[in-house]
Amino acid sequence: MCRLSQSTSYLVIFLLFCIKPAFAEPERKLDLGLEVGHRIDQLNWNIAASDGNPNVLSELTWRDLFITQIRGTTKLLVDLPSSVFLPYMRGALAYGKIYRGENQDSDYNGNNRTLEFSRSNNSADQGDVLDASFGFGVQFVKKMAQPGQTLRISPLAGYSYHQQNLRMTEGLQTISTQNPANLPRPIPGLNSTYETEWRGPWLGVDFSFETNKKHIFKASFEHHWANYDAEANWNLRSDFQRPKSFTHKSTGKGMVASIGWEFRLRPNWSVNANLDYQRWKTQPGTDTVFLSPEGIQNIFDDTGILLSDGIIHQPLNRVNWESRAVSLGLQYRFQ
Repeated sequence: MCRLSQSTSYLVIFLLFCIKPAFAEPERKLDLGLEVGHRIDQLNWNIAASDGNPNVLSELTWRDLFITQIRGTTKLLVDLPSSVFLPYMRGALAYGKIYRGENQDSDYNGNNRTLEFSRSNNSADQGDVLDASFGFGVQFVKKMAQPGQTLRISPLAGYSYHQQNLRMTEGLQTISTQNPANLPRPIPGLNSTYETEWRGPWLGVDFSFETNKKHIFKASFEHHWANYDAEANWNLRSDFQRPKSFTHKSTGKGMVASIGWEFRLRPNWSVNANLDYQRWKTQPGTDTVFLSPEGIQNIFDDTGILLSDGIIHQPLNRVNWESRAVSLGLQYRFQ
C-alpha cells in the first residue's frame, strides 16, 4: 500500500512538471471594436379566429425596414503556450434606428387569406432595434504548412436578446368592404406600436483563416432557441385597451450567420467588413386581447356572452423575422 501511494505521488509530481509549461504565463488578447452599418429587416405575423375559422383572421407585415446600426464588439482569447485549446469569449451589443419602412395590415373573413374585408398600408419609418449576444467556448488552432497561415475553429455556447420597437403612422385605407367609398383614404391619427422580444440560448462555431500577418477571413454560424414575447398598442381601436391592447407569446428558433474580412493596419489596429444574416420563426402561440368596456359590450351584443375580465385568447399562427446587414468597423487589440 505504501509503495502504491509513493508511486502515485511520483506520478502526480511528474504530471504537474509536464503540464506546467503548457499553462505557464498565459497571454490574454482582448479585442474591442466599433462598427457602423446598414440593415434591412422584414417581419410578419398572423392570427386565427378563436374557433380557428378563418385560419388567418388578421395579418401584419413590415417590409424593408431600413436601419442605421452601430455595434460594439469584444473578444477575449487566453493564449496558453503549447495548449491544444484556448479559452475564448466574445460579445456584441448593437443599436439601430429605423428611418424607412412599410407596413400592411389585412383582415380576412375566409380561410387561407380569402375574403379580405379590410386593408391598410402604413408608414413604418419610426422605431428602433436592440441586439445583445454573448458566447464562450474554446478555440482550436492549426498552423498550416504555408508560413503565416493559421486556421482557428471555436465551438461556442451563448445567450442572446433581441428587441424590435415598431411604429405605424400615416395610415392609408386601401380596402374596406364596409365603407368602400373614396378609397384609398387617409387614416387620421394612426400611431400604433408593436414591440417584440426574442431571447434564449444558442450554440455556434466561429472560423477564422489567417492568410498572412495582415489578412484574416472569418465566418460564424449560430443556432438559437428563443422565447418570444410582444406587446401592442393599437391607438385607434376603441374596443381595445390602451396602452396594452394585446400580447403575443410563443417559442421559436433562429439561425444567425456572418462572414467577414479583417485587415491589420498595425500590430494593434485593424479594420473589418462584415455581412450578417438572421432568420427566425416561432411555433404556434397565443394572442391575448385586452378589451375595453366598449369591446366587452360589442361582444355581448353580437354573441350574448359577457366577458367579465375582458380578455380573449386566440391562436397566434406564426411570427417570421428576417434580417440582413453590412457593416464596416475599426478594432483595437490589447495585449
